[in-house]
Amino acid sequence: MKITDIKWEKLHINLLEPIKIAFTEIDYAEVVLIKVTTDEGLTGYGEAAPFAPVTGETPDGVIAVLEMLKPGLLGMDPFCIEQIHAMMDHVIYSNGAAKCAVDLAMFDLMGKACGQPVYK
Repeated sequence: MKITDIKWEKLHINLLEPIKIAFTEIDYAEVVLIKVTTDEGLTGYGEAAPFAPVTGETPDGVIAVLEMLKPGLLGMDPFCIEQIHAMMDHVIYSNGAAKCAVDLAMFDLMGKACGQPVYK
């Protein structure tokens, strides 16, 4: 199985109740959803939930990182998770939110390919 395409979309999600943390109150989340497709017709989904006040990451930054990672991911096997992580770490340091979205999509693809839920 090989990755043939990666798309992403930034979403603004209003929360049902605000979240209060030490320095602010949050009533929405901005996330980036990714959709990874393969040559076998499977689709895997992942999500990046950056939070600039804590990690310094933003949705637009996640998208910029995904644009950098996409050429290296195309053609890779989603089951080769260690190679995927090594490639991402070689391309860019840190940026955990974008890498998390890719990681989640790979595990979603693996689960679908094996007919198992991701938690297994």
